[in-house]
Amino acid sequence: TLLGFVDEVAPAAVRVAQQRLGNGDVDGAIVLVRQALARDPGLAPAWGLLANIVADGGGDVDAVVREASAWGVVLTPSK
Repeated sequence: TLLGFVDEVAPAAVRVAQQRLGNGDVDGAIVLVRQALARDPGLAPAWGLLANIVADGGGDVDAVVREASAWGVVLTPSK
């Protein structure tokens, strides 16, 4: 299945997450991004997508920035 595939390949999970987000499935996108980050915590595109999702939902983007930073990923949130 596709989910089995994305579980094995973190960048693919991010691409599928972007598609899900585009289709309005925010929760599904977050699950896939978190799966990608569990597989590869240094995957900058995943952190960037998560920060965008959190920002769009009015969440704590600074917390995402701090979490990413702990893995060596520097995010610069857009204001």
